[in-house]
Amino acid sequence: MGLFNFFKSRYFWLSLLWMLLISVLLFAGVVYYLQVFTKQNQSIEVPDLTNMSIAEVDRTLTAEQLRYRIIDSTYVANKQAGVVIMQYPAPKHQVKEDRRVFLTVNAKSAPKVKMPDLIDKSIRVATSQLENIGLKRGEVKRKPDLAKDAVLEQQLEGKKIEPGKLIDKGTAIDLVVGSGFGSSRYKLPNVKGLTLESAVSSLKSSTLKMGALVADKTVIDTASSIVYKQSPDYASGIYMNTGQSVDLFVTHLDNYGKILDKERELEIEAQEEIRAKEQRRLDRISGKNKSSVPGFNKLPDSNPYDPNEWEGGSSTSPNNDSQSNPYGNKPNSTIDPDQ
Repeated sequence: MGLFNFFKSRYFWLSLLWMLLISVLLFAGVVYYLQVFTKQNQSIEVPDLTNMSIAEVDRTLTAEQLRYRIIDSTYVANKQAGVVIMQYPAPKHQVKEDRRVFLTVNAKSAPKVKMPDLIDKSIRVATSQLENIGLKRGEVKRKPDLAKDAVLEQQLEGKKIEPGKLIDKGTAIDLVVGSGFGSSRYKLPNVKGLTLESAVSSLKSSTLKMGALVADKTVIDTASSIVYKQSPDYASGIYMNTGQSVDLFVTHLDNYGKILDKERELEIEAQEEIRAKEQRRLDRISGKNKSSVPGFNKLPDSNPYDPNEWEGGSSTSPNNDSQSNPYGNKPNSTIDPDQ
């Protein structure tokens, strides 16, 4: 009964009330202190410091009540020395007052890197190696060589540079690569009408190689096919560099004769068309010459072999009496030989 009476006593309820009041005041004080200390709902937008010098960074961050620290440096060839390359936190990020911004700046001088060995590597591999160590690919020069797109020489400012030499990061390296063709020139062979095997052998003997192989629908086995066309087309006096390719068009042996007949027909038609065009051209020229003579078109058509159309010989001429033919008419009177 004593404990029950204690809970019902005025002293207990006053104590409990004071405890609750103190707890509420203590909680409110802690929340207020945290808001003041952490500056809740108060933030500053981080400015963009990229490409600023350190002096500019100091003025900008001081005005925003922020601090900074340089934590790293790197080299970018097209950037001014000492300017900011990267920052953390990023621009427009919301931070509290007196927050520190970490900076990476551009180095004053380029670091040295070793020149790699790019000889006999492809352009793609050589470019990747250069970029991986901070170098750039410069001009790509080609020279006659069967090793197509393979690096034959590496150059710096037009001079050969040996592997292992220390050079500035960001330097451009020129590459001399093979064109895939030799410097020697050989006459283009005519492989039309040969089997594919013979055509390839003929090309190899001229230091050329087969390019694209185009087979028509009649070809079942290219080993027994016949070349009916080549590209470039054969012509007398055509020369090609060593290693160049020739495209071959093949057909079945039974179809080769039909192709030749069709080519002959097309050639005849082309020749006839040329002759027709030439004749039309001559006819136009002839027509122009006739029309250029004054009164030419007014002259009647005449037959030079008709005596009636000779001068004075026409029976219908009004001047027939005065213009007689001395060789075709009899004299009107007898002439006395004694007179």
